[in-house]
Amino acid sequence: MTKKNNMDKNKNQRQGGAPAGKNASAAGLSKYYDENGGLRRDNTFFLVGLLVFFAGVFIDLVTKAWAEYYFEVLGNGSFELIPGFMALAFTYNPGMAFGWFSDSPVFMDVVTWATPVIVLLFLFFAWRLPKAVNPHRVCLCLAASGAFGNFLDRVLVADGVRDFMDISSIGFGICNFADYFSTFGLIVLILCILFVGEESLFPIIGRRKRAKADRERDERE
Repeated sequence: MTKKNNMDKNKNQRQGGAPAGKNASAAGLSKYYDENGGLRRDNTFFLVGLLVFFAGVFIDLVTKAWAEYYFEVLGNGSFELIPGFMALAFTYNPGMAFGWFSDSPVFMDVVTWATPVIVLLFLFFAWRLPKAVNPHRVCLCLAASGAFGNFLDRVLVADGVRDFMDISSIGFGICNFADYFSTFGLIVLILCILFVGEESLFPIIGRRKRAKADRERDERE
């Protein structure tokens, strides 16, 4: 009986059959790789990420220009926008987001010229990552837009980055939209890595799909 089973198994393999474990592994990787072994990418979604990037830079620069004109050129004073949370007040910031490291010019020089490299890396990974992690790609583009917006200010504006949203009432300094884009993009990216998708570290969103895939793999084995 054992000899017959072995003969049947060998026959199936000669006819193109594969071990169940191999099939399961291939099925698990199919969402990342196509039939030619290349990564499955969603170029349309990458274009969405680029749109987020350019929109973020545009919004940041336009609002900075408005704030500089309203407060510096017209000479208007600060005012409270959201009581107890945010006021609008203009300043030039030689430091990082929320005024951090404003008293460390050497460190800020290093940050300034490292920023284009970081932005290009973020955009490169947003392009190269597979379609299975599309939310991660958008987060990278959003964070890159904020970093690039402040980089342009550091290079083109002599006095520093233009900040105008004062949230010091909750323990932070004066910031701009670029700071929000970078911070929000990185925070959501970390949350995606931890909780979003079948391959996240602690899957919450996509947990049912992962459980279903595990059951199907067990059935094949």
